[in-house]
Amino acid sequence: MGEAVAKSNLTVGRADASSRLQQAALLIAKGIESQIPAHFGELGIDLALDTGGRVWLLEVNSKPSKNDNTPLTDNKTRPSVRMVIQYSRFLSGF
Repeated sequence: MGEAVAKSNLTVGRADASSRLQQAALLIAKGIESQIPAHFGELGIDLALDTGGRVWLLEVNSKPSKNDNTPLTDNKTRPSVRMVIQYSRFLSGF
């Protein structure tokens, strides 16, 4: 996230843009959790920043794509996969 912000043409609020994006994602996830009685396990929250630094919600996916074209080594597990496993363990009491 920070790398994308650094490469952007953001003119205002660049220093705290990553923090504001993360905070927005957490607030959105908490709002969904409080309003929808279901277990999603993970959400894909797509956000955007305009050139003034304002955060915009584009969409929320309950089953986000795992294909981001990031090359993986043989022994590397995607963080999103690791978190789904941890959440499953939490729900099952392991």
